[in-house]
Amino acid sequence: MASCKCGGRACNCVVTAGPGITVVGGGSTPNPYVVSASAPVVGCGLAGEGTAADPLAVETGTWSYPCAIASNGGVISCDPSTGQLYGEPRTKTAFESNFETRTFADLAVPAPDDTPVATFCASITNPDTCRAALVVITQETDVYFTLPPGAEAAAGQGNDEMWRIKNTGSTPMGRAHLQFSKLQRATVAAGATLNWCYDVTMAHGSGGATYYQILSNIRFHLISL
Repeated sequence: MASCKCGGRACNCVVTAGPGITVVGGGSTPNPYVVSASAPVVGCGLAGEGTAADPLAVETGTWSYPCAIASNGGVISCDPSTGQLYGEPRTKTAFESNFETRTFADLAVPAPDDTPVATFCASITNPDTCRAALVVITQETDVYFTLPPGAEAAAGQGNDEMWRIKNTGSTPMGRAHLQFSKLQRATVAAGATLNWCYDVTMAHGSGGATYYQILSNIRFHLISL
């Protein structure tokens, strides 16, 4: 702080330096006020001196990709409550495996095409509360048949028959085993839960063919978009 001199007498003139400003001198002809500003402190990510000729600016790099920056570049946003800059939400992933075994008392294999014999369900919740997610679903199924000589059976998922087996021998097949899987896809909204079900179907039951066990494993591979 400096005070003024008025003809050798003290005046009520006061000069106070604000933030970043320095004032020296007494305000007289031989000792005038000298007001100077110190250069602003520039933190990480900023460039420039804060002057009209060299204003402060965000330090940016070069967009070196063939796609358009306007439609593919990430967004940087400012939190109005703190003034802190943030990038877009990080991508989130998740994986779940849902295994289930069902045992039956030697039920007859149905003859009509694509007859539902069991329904399996599972669910997954999108851990990303900001964005929707792509979910890749694996429906894996194992079925076990008992096939007397000459018996036949088929199995699949939904209306897709995936395996057919026939005992062409002269002795019973006590653990005739088929395994098959199918990939599906779905989308789930931000923070929402996807409930997923599929039918195990059978067909072409003949010659006393029965089934006694079905195993299912529904796997979810989730990636937020």
